[in-house]
Amino acid sequence: MKTANVAAVAAPRGGSPHHYFGALADSPSLADAAHFEVAICCAGGAVLWDERRRLVLEPFSLVCFSSLHGVKQLHSNAEAWGLRLWLPLSFLAELCIPHRMKQKLLHGEICVADAAKALESETVARWAEELACQDDYLKDLVWDEIALLLRRLFKDAPGPDACVAKPAGEPKGSCRHVHKMVEYMNERYCDSISVADVAAHVRLHKNFAMGLFKQVLDMTILEYLTQLRVNHAARLLTTTSLRASQIAFESGFSSITRFYEVFSRSFSQSPCDYRKSRRV
Repeated sequence: MKTANVAAVAAPRGGSPHHYFGALADSPSLADAAHFEVAICCAGGAVLWDERRRLVLEPFSLVCFSSLHGVKQLHSNAEAWGLRLWLPLSFLAELCIPHRMKQKLLHGEICVADAAKALESETVARWAEELACQDDYLKDLVWDEIALLLRRLFKDAPGPDACVAKPAGEPKGSCRHVHKMVEYMNERYCDSISVADVAAHVRLHKNFAMGLFKQVLDMTILEYLTQLRVNHAARLLTTTSLRASQIAFESGFSSITRFYEVFSRSFSQSPCDYRKSRRV
């Protein structure tokens, strides 16, 4: 059994990634409503599921997903150990993988790959050790190695545009602006902020900011903001006894009608039915 090692590490390109290395049965959940997660099961077995899928992970399965669309849960047996990485969405935005694969991840799909031929347990252990150290140069190298591994594993993603890796040619400034918009919304989504407020935060014209965000993350600012709010509402429904009307305003929605409409569309059931189904 590996010794668990939980650490917060500095981001090479901005943001606040975290990692956990050790027994997957003891691995923490991250409450952050907007991150990109990569999990590598090095031994034992694990199960990952969300609202739509249930996946059994074998040794050296690599699974990745964004947390924007619904809650993903990872459970494992006592023998399972591995590495979990929680990265800012900007990491995914800058990742040079097939565009179709990036779209799937950004829109809630869980992507799984067999990393047995591309990865060894010693490499995973080294990554964890170097991410826990104080050497920023080594941390940068680890992020680069992980990015290259993801590119290799997903290079043959199916689809007519599988060989087109977008937005590889976008200027870094674009991703920086989008990253700042994402950070702003992550911190303020429970407040009554608007698309105009988000654009003003990065000192861009509203229309230009909307186009830039859509180009990099393949979703609109409003879609992103709404998803943060509806996920927050779902957490409150399962962890508190607040009335649905209270939760609507606590989550940043401007009206109860709008909250019910968005929630029902996202989870295919009303807030009240969602709460009941999670408490059975």
